[in-house]
Amino acid sequence: LNEYISEAIGDLQHVLSNDLFFSSVSKEKRWFRDEKKSNVIYPYERALTFRQEIMLIRDSLDGQPLLEKCKILLTKIGNALGLFRLVLCGKQYTTNQSMPYLGPVSNTTDKAPDVASDTNSKRSIRSSFQILEECIGTDQNSGTFLQNISRSITSTMSTTELKYFDSFFILYPALSLSWLDASTRGKDMLRKKIKTSEGYFTDDGFAFGCAFLFASLSQMSDFDTLDWSQSSQQQFAHDKIEILKKAEKIKTMTSSNQSSSLFTLVTEKVGSEDDNEMTRLQVSAKRLEMRRHEMEFLNFSLGAARMILTRGCGF
Repeated sequence: LNEYISEAIGDLQHVLSNDLFFSSVSKEKRWFRDEKKSNVIYPYERALTFRQEIMLIRDSLDGQPLLEKCKILLTKIGNALGLFRLVLCGKQYTTNQSMPYLGPVSNTTDKAPDVASDTNSKRSIRSSFQILEECIGTDQNSGTFLQNISRSITSTMSTTELKYFDSFFILYPALSLSWLDASTRGKDMLRKKIKTSEGYFTDDGFAFGCAFLFASLSQMSDFDTLDWSQSSQQQFAHDKIEILKKAEKIKTMTSSNQSSSLFTLVTEKVGSEDDNEMTRLQVSAKRLEMRRHEMEFLNFSLGAARMILTRGCGF
C-alpha cells in the first residue's frame, strides 16, 4: 500500500510540476493571500473561472486536462486508504469476535490454579491485544499508520519536489467542482439507464485522498481559511433565489396576459412561451438541488475523512 500511494503521489507531483500549471496555481495562491487580509472567503465564481482557466492546460502525451488527472489520482489514493482501513477494521472485528472464546482465567479459591492454563490464557489475551494495537495503530514505537506513511512519502521527496505541493490547498475548490460535475453526470447516466430511483452509488475516495494530503502536508489550517463550504452554500442559496424570482415573474406575467388579452391566439402563444420557460426553470431548479446535495455530501465526506485521519480511527 505504501508503494502504491507513493507511486500515485509521484504521478501527482509530476502533474503539479508542469510549468504552466504550477505558475497558475501559485498565482491563485498569491491572490488569495492578498485578499485574505480583508477576511474574505474564497469566491465560488472565482473558483469557476480558475477551473476554466486550468482546464485548458493539458497533458502533452494524452491530451487529458491536468486538473482531471489530479482528481483521478486523489481518488485512487483515497480509495486505497479506504480499502486498507476496511481490511483493518474487519481484522479488528474478527479479533473482537474471538475474544469470548479465549480460555478463562481461574479466580476460584477452592482449588489450586492451573498454572499452565493460566499462562496460556494470559498469552492468548496478550497476543489478541497486540493484534488490536496493530489494527488501530497504537504502537507507541512505530506511531500511527498515517504518520508512518506520511513520513515515508515526505522523506523521499526533495525540497524542490515538495514545493510543488505548497499550493495544493488552493486547488481544492476547482477540483471539487470537477468532482461535482463528474458525480452529477454519473448519477444522471445511472438514472437514465436504470430508469428507477432504486439505483445508488457514492464516491468518497476523492474526499479521503484530499484529506490525506492535507494532513500529510500540514495544510489543514490553510484549507480552512478558504471557507469553501460556506462559499458554495452561499452560491447555491443565491442561485435558488434567482430561480424563484424568475418563476414568480413568469407567473405574474401569465396571469396578467390571460386577463387582459382579447385574442385567444395571442393568449395561447404567450401561455406556450411561458410554459416552456417555466419548464426550463423547473429543470434548472432540479439540477441545482442535485448539485447542492452532492456538494454537501462532499463536504460531509471530507469532514469525516479529516476526523478519521487526525484521530487515527482505524489506522
